[in-house]
Amino acid sequence: MNAKGYVAVLCAVCLLGAAVPSRGDSPLGTGIQQAQEGDYAAAVTTLRGVVDRLASNPQAKADLKTAYVYLGVAHLGLDQENDARRVFVSALKLDPALDLKTTDFPPRVVRFFEKVHQEAIASGTVKPAPKVAAKKSGGSGTTWLLVGGGVVAAGVGVAVLAGKKATNKPPVAGTIAATPGFTGIAAATQFTFAANGFSDPDRDVLTYSWDFGDGGTPGQGQNVTHVFGAERQYSVTVTANDGKGGQATSPAAPVAVKSLQATWRSTQGNVVRTWFIQQAGTTLSGTYTNTSCPGNGTLTGTVGNPRNVHLDAAISCYDHCLFDGVLDDAADNLSGNACGAQLTFTRQ
Repeated sequence: MNAKGYVAVLCAVCLLGAAVPSRGDSPLGTGIQQAQEGDYAAAVTTLRGVVDRLASNPQAKADLKTAYVYLGVAHLGLDQENDARRVFVSALKLDPALDLKTTDFPPRVVRFFEKVHQEAIASGTVKPAPKVAAKKSGGSGTTWLLVGGGVVAAGVGVAVLAGKKATNKPPVAGTIAATPGFTGIAAATQFTFAANGFSDPDRDVLTYSWDFGDGGTPGQGQNVTHVFGAERQYSVTVTANDGKGGQATSPAAPVAVKSLQATWRSTQGNVVRTWFIQQAGTTLSGTYTNTSCPGNGTLTGTVGNPRNVHLDAAISCYDHCLFDGVLDDAADNLSGNACGAQLTFTRQ
C-alpha cells in the first residue's frame, strides 16, 4: 500500500474511535485493507482472528469494535447478511451509541447497520443510547468512504460497496387467508383477508394493495375486510411493494359469493317444507309451502354476517314460525331452529 492509501486507512479507523493500527504487520490493519480492496474472504479470515484475539482483552475495546464493524462490512460484501448482522450486534454491545454515517461508509452498509441497530433495540439485545456525531479524522474535516480498491474522500458521489451497485431484490410472494372461508353470501358476508408469508430479501418494509376482482376500490394493508355485492365467483389478489420498485403478487384466491335466492327444501318425516326465497341486498322475502298445510305461505326476513339467516314464515296452519339458522361453508345447506324443530333446508 502506498503512503496515501495508508493514511486513508488510518482515517477510516479513526472514525470509529479505534486506536490506529500499526503500519505493516498489524492484523487489524491488514483485515481493514483486505475489506477495502474487496478481498472479502481473506478479510473475514483475518478479522475473525483479530476478534478472537481481542475478545479476551478488556483494554482493546476500541480495536475490537472496529474489527467487528469491518468484519460486518466483509460479510456484506459476500452477501452473508446473517453473519454481518451478528457481528454488528457485537459491535453495538460494546458501544450502543455506535452510529455509522453515509459520510463515512457506503449507504448500503449504513442502511443495513441501522436496521440491525433498530432490531437489536426492539428485541432488548442492545439498550438504546443517544446517537453521537461521527468524528472527523485528524482535524482536517476529511471523511472517508469504504469502496473496493481503497478509501476515497466523501463527496465524490461514491455509493457502492466493492465497486458493485446495490441491487434491490423484489419481495417474495405469499398466499391469502380468508375468514370465515372462501364462500359467503352476497351483500352480507364480511370477508377478512390476510396476506400471509410475504417476505423481502432486503428486509424492506412492505406495503400491500388488494384487488378484490369486483371493480371496487382496492384495499390497503396486510389485513383487510370486504363485502361483495353480487353473486358470482371472484379472484382476489394482493400485491406487496417494497417502496423501491420491487413487488410480488400472490396467486389468485377464488372466492365464491352466493345468493340465497333459490328454492330450499327440508324433509322431516312425512312433512316436506319448501321455501322460495328472493334476496335484495340483506332483505329476504318469498313464499312457502308445507305438505301438511293447504295453500301457500309467506316469508320475510334478513341475512347477516357472516352467513346468518332469520326468517318469519306464515302459513294457514299457524300464524308465524320464526327460523334462525346458519348457512354452511359451501352455502348449500341452511340449518336452524323453526318453531322448536331442528331443520335443515338444502338448496335445490
